[in-house]
This record gives sequence, structure tokens and C-alpha cells, in this order.
Amino acid sequence: MPKSGNATYSTSGELSTLLNDPELRTIGIGTRIFLGGAQGYVSWNGTQFNTSVPKNTSGIPKSNSATIAVIGDLKKMHTDFIKAGYFEKYGVSIFIGIGIPISLLDEEMAVFVSVKNEQIETTVFDYGTPERTNMGTAIKRQKITFPVIIPVGVSFHLIFRDFTMPFMPMCMR
Repeated sequence: MPKSGNATYSTSGELSTLLNDPELRTIGIGTRIFLGGAQGYVSWNGTQFNTSVPKNTSGIPKSNSATIAVIGDLKKMHTDFIKAGYFEKYGVSIFIGIGIPISLLDEEMAVFVSVKNEQIETTVFDYGTPERTNMGTAIKRQKITFPVIIPVGVSFHLIFRDFTMPFMPMCMR
């Protein structure tokens, strides 16, 4: 993105289990999950867990909110669901496929799992700025509203304000 060191955002939009259960009624410690092609479990809150962020009119967090720490047996995982990653000016990372079942407990849960991309907002972070005070602190923030990903063959375009930027998914099967 123009005038950015390493702009990025993270969400799978309407497919995000954590956005489909924003009050974490069915996700918690001990929840059995799909982790890297094998069985895993939610073990604790994630490192950036913060459920006190403001929510929009659909009850969806407007910024980063619920995160989870997970545990599983790496020997049983599959390389189709685990990929190495590197962010310039930030460092190495790992991308792991995670799937979490959601039980439809009542009508409220049915409304939550019916979230559409058009109802979701997220924030673009610039991890490549020298002003950041510690790793992961976002100095530059811009609001983005979905849908922002438009398929063009096997690549995609992120549309942000009046700027269109081509990108590739970090993990493709």
C-alpha cells in the first residue's frame, strides 16, 4: 500500500469462527478443534485477546478481539494445512489451518453465524513502521469494510479507499 512499510490485515470474514461466536458461548478452554489437519484443542486465550473492543450494530467487534491459544500433536498434522511465512521488516511466522465447530444453541447463535462480509469491519495494521514501540503495535490504522477481496483468477485484489493492490493468499491448497 502507498506510504506503508508492511500493511496487513487478518480475518477470514464471514467464515471466521471467532466472528461467528463473538461472545464465545461455544468456544473456550477444552474445545476440540481441527488443527493443521489433525485434532487439537483450545488451551487458553490468545496473546492479543481483548473482548472489550467496541462492536458494530451487528454485534461484531470493530477491531481485533478474541484470539485463542491452541494445542495439538504436530506429528499428526499435515503439510497441506501448515505453511511457513515471512513478513518483511517483521520476521518469520507460521500459518496453520484451524477449524472450530459451533453449536447452534438458540436463535441468537443462529443470528451470529449468519454474519455476512458486508457487516464486518477490520483494521489495517502497518507492522513495518519504525515508529512502533514494540513488536506488533500498530501505529497506522485504517478502517476497512468487507467485501474487500475480489477473486481474479488465482490472485486477489485488496481494495482500500481508492487504491487497489494485488496479493496472493498466504496459504493455498
